[in-house]
Amino acid sequence: MLQRYKLIHQQSLGKSHLITAMRAYQPLASRSMDEDQWEYLTEAINALHNFGIVTVEAENFSKLLPEDDLTPALDIMAEVRAYFQVAYKRFGDNVPKQIDADFVRGIDSGLDIALMTMDLSKDKCVEYLQEPAAVVRERVELTGKKERLQAAQRKLSRFYDEQGAR
Repeated sequence: MLQRYKLIHQQSLGKSHLITAMRAYQPLASRSMDEDQWEYLTEAINALHNFGIVTVEAENFSKLLPEDDLTPALDIMAEVRAYFQVAYKRFGDNVPKQIDADFVRGIDSGLDIALMTMDLSKDKCVEYLQEPAAVVRERVELTGKKERLQAAQRKLSRFYDEQGAR
């Protein structure tokens, strides 16, 4: 993440073109920038190889560019971003666990006491399982309306059938 912030910052300073070119450096390929620059870079890599440092690549030279005073701020940005990436994942993991603990498993806390103190006589149990009277009344009314509408539909169908037969 730190490299990403540094690249963005370097883009704002205008160094990104040089760094991108160094990353894409191919010693034998044709180049779009000044040929002398690439020749100097190749000579530097060869000189380091002569000293026994064989793992040097062109993009490593970008580390030699002077750092500005924003490096500590970029370090802090990278650390804060990493912290929040971990934190939001942990939050996402903990929310379902908390819902399970509070609502799913939490229903049994106090359930035994409630059942012990309830009146569980036969009449009371029948009352607990009955539908409310308002629901029963509404169902009767709706059933009556449905039957009347179906009867009207049958009469209209017979009327249209008789009209069509004539």
